[in-house]
Amino acid sequence: MKVWILGAGFSAALGGPLLPDLLAPAPLAALRAKHSRSWMADTGSLAVGELYSSGINSNLWSDAEAFLACLTSIESGDEHANLMVLWTTVAKRYGLHSVPYPEAESGPPWQFGYDFLRARVPALVAAQCMEFVQASRAKVETWLPYERWARSLGPEDVVISFNYDQVVETVFSQVGRP
Repeated sequence: MKVWILGAGFSAALGGPLLPDLLAPAPLAALRAKHSRSWMADTGSLAVGELYSSGINSNLWSDAEAFLACLTSIESGDEHANLMVLWTTVAKRYGLHSVPYPEAESGPPWQFGYDFLRARVPALVAAQCMEFVQASRAKVETWLPYERWARSLGPEDVVISFNYDQVVETVFSQVGRP
């Protein structure tokens, strides 16, 4: 039995996005252009992109993972008040008037803004990763080492993955393994 621990860079050889590439302006712009008639191109997604870049410039987070961690922990107290001040400014610039709204029925006044970010940011990360997996499948040769590796695993081998895209799941599906 072997235990395989795969880091987030497992798909880098396929061209997978690394943490600095997730939510960065150029990849988000490409995603919005390709999906111009979907939620990915709406003003909310544009605002999230600006918020992400502004937070990096303000040293609130260093990459998409730190941004997601910040969003996850925001309910725990005032330590991320700067995030919501920044989000309020960005949201107003994009005409997202209901973010935040002082007449919130429950929770802090920024709750709607937080709920929007908590839903939209992971969705954009997931969309960017899915886009990469779909585009990379066209390059069949680059997947051959991954397929060979997946076929070489024994029935008792275990795979633990910290990979945030679906390369591991996709390669196992391609070779007909659970």
